[in-house]
Amino acid sequence: MNGARILLLILLMFFSLTIGCAIEAPETAEKEGDEGILPVNSENNRPVAHAGMDQILLITDASEIFLDGTGSEDPDGDALTYLWRPVDGAVSFDPDNRRPTPSISLSSSGEFYFILSVNDGRMDSEPDIVKITVVEPNAWVDGDLSADIPEAFRFKTIQKAIDAVADGTEKIIVVEEGLYTEKVSLEKNIYLFGRSTMENDFPKIACSLAESEREGAVIILKSNATLENFHVYCEASPGVDIEGSVVRIGESSNGSTVSNCRISQTENQRNAYIDGITLGRNASLGTILNTAVEDVSGEGIVIKEGASVCIKNTFLKRSAGSSVWGIKSRSIVIEKSLIYQAGYHGIDLYECENATINHCTIADFAGVDDSQCGLKISGGGAAEIKNTLIVVKPLSTLSGFSFNSYSGATNLSYSHNYIYSAQPTPKYYTGDITMEPVDPLTAPFTHAVDGTNHPNGTISRTADPELRSPETDQFSLSPGSPAAGLAENGLNPGI
Repeated sequence: MNGARILLLILLMFFSLTIGCAIEAPETAEKEGDEGILPVNSENNRPVAHAGMDQILLITDASEIFLDGTGSEDPDGDALTYLWRPVDGAVSFDPDNRRPTPSISLSSSGEFYFILSVNDGRMDSEPDIVKITVVEPNAWVDGDLSADIPEAFRFKTIQKAIDAVADGTEKIIVVEEGLYTEKVSLEKNIYLFGRSTMENDFPKIACSLAESEREGAVIILKSNATLENFHVYCEASPGVDIEGSVVRIGESSNGSTVSNCRISQTENQRNAYIDGITLGRNASLGTILNTAVEDVSGEGIVIKEGASVCIKNTFLKRSAGSSVWGIKSRSIVIEKSLIYQAGYHGIDLYECENATINHCTIADFAGVDDSQCGLKISGGGAAEIKNTLIVVKPLSTLSGFSFNSYSGATNLSYSHNYIYSAQPTPKYYTGDITMEPVDPLTAPFTHAVDGTNHPNGTISRTADPELRSPETDQFSLSPGSPAAGLAENGLNPGI
């Protein structure tokens, strides 16, 4: 009897637990949130926090700094909440730290780090960090010698300021807007920063080159020197026979940078042969960023033997020679850049060891009816060409790519490139390369009609890409262009 009762109690307990689970199951399957009923067990992707780009600011501009978390995203499209935290805990936010773009105030120089986390209502993101560097200049340059700059730190010319503070260690020189008619030699570890009270109204540095200066330049950068926020141009009397550069990165220098500048020459110097930017022999790790090189009577950018450079977000417009000319260079990377109205080739690479061309647009090259091309590779070396659009004018001898005398075909990576040609008989490629001939019936692209061999890859001729007018500097593909999806990640070149 006792055994039967015990067995009955066990059955009742098991039954009640089963009922309880059945009753509670719907409550654990769903929960009520701000947006209604959300299934707890539904698949949810983790949001991604983006704390914005690192910033370098002058201490005079650091009283109100805005952080930027607007690039954060949620793969599921859920609304995000934001949480900012300073790493050292010593910085307060105004008004709070839960907005996408809170403001902060920094009163001392140094490096400050801020962490951003976002939440989609169910899950926190991995934290992302941004660095704010506040710098205190070692010298100021102001042609008017304004009274608000301490007298001990202000100079009337740029070169005098450099000579006064340069000692091989990192020095920051701020140049107020205005016109400075002088040649400048940026010594090692000098950071020359142009400051303006108006958008894009940068300080101007202008100077002429003498006839005897075959390797001269308006500005020369040595190792780890930085030129940022300037308009630099070369000027001279008409008819002077000179060769030089507007900006030159010195031989064997390391880590020099030209950023957010405009490099050009004056109209009256067309009889001279002036390159925009030249990297001297064995100059390494040079960077040209967010810069316009335009209206020069020589090449746009020259990269000499053994030199390395990264050219990014740069606009090269109206050069008499090629927009980019690499001569036995060690490494050349050109990304997200626009090349327009090159007088010769768009890009000309001769025996470069390594070259990468990615997300570029080359249009309206060749100032004369000759055998120029958008991108010419000759000699050897490894090359990666992808996501690039080339527009060929209706001249019978022009072509998109040229592989004449190129022996590096086994090291060639070539994909997602488009060539548009307005020629009656289009010529997309010239030159033989050491690869198997392409069968036009099975190839994944429309191959050229000239019978030459071409690299295998996802290459295509497009219909008219409908470029906007380059004269407006709005040089990109229109939204309806058939070339709009040419890149593997859906981005257009030159944007």
